[in-house]
Amino acid sequence: MSTMHRSRTVFVGLLCCCALFLESSPAVSATAAPEVVTVEVDVTKIVFTASPHYLSVTIDSSSLIAGPKWDTWKAHMNDSIVTALTRALSPGYLRIGGTACDVITYDMNSFSPHMLNDLDNGGWAESGVVDQPPACAPSHLSVTSPDLHGPTPLSPYILPACQWTMVLQWCRKIGLPVFFGLNLLSNRAPGSGGGIWRPENAVSLVNYTTRYFPGVVAGWELGNEPEGWLRTFNISITHTRLAADFRTLRATLGSTAFLAGPDYGIQGCISKSYPCRDFSDIVGKISDIVNISTFHFYNLGTGDTPDEFISPAILDRTIHSVLAATNANKAAPRSLPVWLGEGATASGGGIVNASGTYTATLIWMDKLGATARFGGSGLMRQSLYGGAYALFDPDTLTPRPTYWVALLFKQLVTAQSVLSVNGDTAANRILRVYARCSARAHQPHQPQLSSGPANGSVVVFGSNIGGTSQTLAFSGVLAAASMEVFLLTGKLGGSEIQLNGVTMQMDSSTPAQVPQFTGKHAAAGTPIQLAPYSSFFAVFYLDSSTSTTVSACSG
Repeated sequence: MSTMHRSRTVFVGLLCCCALFLESSPAVSATAAPEVVTVEVDVTKIVFTASPHYLSVTIDSSSLIAGPKWDTWKAHMNDSIVTALTRALSPGYLRIGGTACDVITYDMNSFSPHMLNDLDNGGWAESGVVDQPPACAPSHLSVTSPDLHGPTPLSPYILPACQWTMVLQWCRKIGLPVFFGLNLLSNRAPGSGGGIWRPENAVSLVNYTTRYFPGVVAGWELGNEPEGWLRTFNISITHTRLAADFRTLRATLGSTAFLAGPDYGIQGCISKSYPCRDFSDIVGKISDIVNISTFHFYNLGTGDTPDEFISPAILDRTIHSVLAATNANKAAPRSLPVWLGEGATASGGGIVNASGTYTATLIWMDKLGATARFGGSGLMRQSLYGGAYALFDPDTLTPRPTYWVALLFKQLVTAQSVLSVNGDTAANRILRVYARCSARAHQPHQPQLSSGPANGSVVVFGSNIGGTSQTLAFSGVLAAASMEVFLLTGKLGGSEIQLNGVTMQMDSSTPAQVPQFTGKHAAAGTPIQLAPYSSFFAVFYLDSSTSTTVSACSG
């Protein structure tokens, strides 16, 4: 239960005439009196400053391998709607990484001198269209693999320069700087601790990328989820050797290269409540090498059920994971920004009939709030497409409910500035509320409400993951501020999400236009009723005529 103030005063009786209502699924009895919760936001100080790229997205490395995922990605590279929807998530990073990064090697010498000359001179690669270069063969196995389950580090796929060029063209077009996971496992010389990583193949990819597509790739990772290498590939690398490999990468690419790591998955230790000692040890060993410290975390696994998506204890696992990562970072020789480098609702591609539905928006809303509130500088959402948990449908690439939540967050929230809300650090909350400075300085399409100067704007957001309605009453300076309200509802397990009762979707205009959302205007002091299993954003527009309190968001 939240520590927010609760009351059942005559205030509840006034809700029928002054609160904002919106039905949700499942329905609530008309005779049930909503519980009133007083929300207090400290607008006077920033409690944490996150990255301006806070909300970023991923595409799994497996999408580079010839097959259905690559075919879908390639087929939509020139899709104006997909391009517009992806570009709308800027500012942010696009991480291309995952388990498959350690089974892909690179052939950057497959272009003819003539085609390289075209690249040097601009040529087709500078156009706004992603073109498949002539005679571009898709990635292929280096040798015939006896493993029916796919490529391995010893029998990897080979990514040709022409295919990588198509990817870089698309990444440049969408405007999201890339973090790319380099293969650590395929190119190893004999040596103690699991062998010695040889950087030559990785360097060929880096050099090609920086020469022909400067600025498209912002950073590099090395390997993916070390805790899983023995289980997945029967390869064991000691922490000391892994740190030495990172040091080799740093020495090879130079001091100005941006490196991220260790990309260690801590779902096991968090879900089973034991210390993440191996993760902490690796973080300490590479803290003087990398620029940001990354961990991977999913609240659930493939064997879990949709009901667990609305369990407070399951949502609290996000908090435990971020605290484990930030505490490991604090104990390391050098303190670094901490990123959730890969995460979604459930691992293994997600849970069918849950991870890609409205149900997933509740855990997603909480992850957006909790990650920064507990010290995470950013999160990379797995994934843009591919899998049940993807923001886009894996076949049609139409947006799912979780995409619309991400887009609304981008439009309303200033990623860096985190504020505190009463009770936002408590465990087992049904009502899970967070606050940031808002990206909106003034309310769109509304007349100026006072003659006072702007004093910043605050956005409060969160979810009611319980089966009864709850009413939010805002106190302090927010009670005197006009607001713009965005209520998100839908059917658990459904494929749609409604904003203030209207289904969120791409409009049919040509060229494709991403919707710019506006909420419902509400007068100062208006409470908000949250239906069961619903979410909200509320932007409060502060000015000096209604409060003498100076908002930390006014700078």
